[in-house]
Amino acid sequence: MKVLFEATVNEFYRQKAGFFAALLLVGFGVLTEREHYGLALFFLTGSPAGFWIAVGLYAVMAGIFWNSLWKSPPYAFVYQARLLALPSRIFLLTCLSLGLLLPVIAYSIWITYVAWKENFAHSLGMIWAAPLSMILILMAGADWRVKHPATYYAQKKTRPIFSFARPATPVFWTLEWLVRERGLTLLLCKLGAAIGTAATLLYYGTDTYDLRLPAIGLSVSTLANIGLSYEIFQWDQKQWQWGQTLPLSLARRAFDLAAIHFLLLVPDFLIIVRYGWHLLSVGDLLQLILLQLCILLAYHSDLYRTRLPLEKTLGRVFVGVVTLTLMVLYKIQLPILACILLLPAYHSYRKFSR
Repeated sequence: MKVLFEATVNEFYRQKAGFFAALLLVGFGVLTEREHYGLALFFLTGSPAGFWIAVGLYAVMAGIFWNSLWKSPPYAFVYQARLLALPSRIFLLTCLSLGLLLPVIAYSIWITYVAWKENFAHSLGMIWAAPLSMILILMAGADWRVKHPATYYAQKKTRPIFSFARPATPVFWTLEWLVRERGLTLLLCKLGAAIGTAATLLYYGTDTYDLRLPAIGLSVSTLANIGLSYEIFQWDQKQWQWGQTLPLSLARRAFDLAAIHFLLLVPDFLIIVRYGWHLLSVGDLLQLILLQLCILLAYHSDLYRTRLPLEKTLGRVFVGVVTLTLMVLYKIQLPILACILLLPAYHSYRKFSR
């Protein structure tokens, strides 16, 4: 059991580390306790369909990973579990399902706490039915997989609906990999950034404030994208190493990197324009957009210098955010702050990227 648990559950959290890092960043870096509390009340008082859909999507992600992992040739040993007695096999697979669904179970416990405080215990039945049902479904799917060994992938030949020549540019290749291989991380990061951006500008419109309030709020919401920037760094340094041999100048590489991060921030920019066009001038909007882009580029270039894992960069990010906030509060102009971020970033990229 220990071997299967380490080979399946540990591998799941290891390979999805970027997704869960982004989830933690959004949950504890963007959403406040009041928003967490309100979301729990929404699931308790509204239709249970929303919670069931969220749990179902997570279970689909876990189930697809589980099935693909056990179909790979190195995991042929797992099929020996079918020799176990039925009660032992069911217990083993149930424990594995519980391990994969730990985040969902933990959030269900949080909803139970809110229900106990607000006297909504009658709504807990449908809440807990979702993770318990998914545990049973995952367990049944794993039991079927154990009884039907498959240690190969059957490649199906399909004709694309839309065929076009793929652009021969690192910008397109990087974004394509990000969408295809890190789709969930991309979705979660952009969701957190969108919530933070919209909340900042909605609050800005409730009274008369100067530009410092949206500058600080949008700087914090930009941090929801550092998970994507880290994934791009991993792609460049580990999975696409041959790209460093392309005959491109340093200026072209820096421009491509800036273009990638700009395209990642386009949804944030659209939200800024959507909620801020009647509150801010065109010049103010451009300053805020430039500041967000420079923050992300400064973080990415620092990765080349430190080469730290994502969780160890959060301390440096915290110090940077505090410093930037103090500089904004002391009324330093946003273009000057952008230059302060961008010039050292370019120097670090030029010195440490190769």
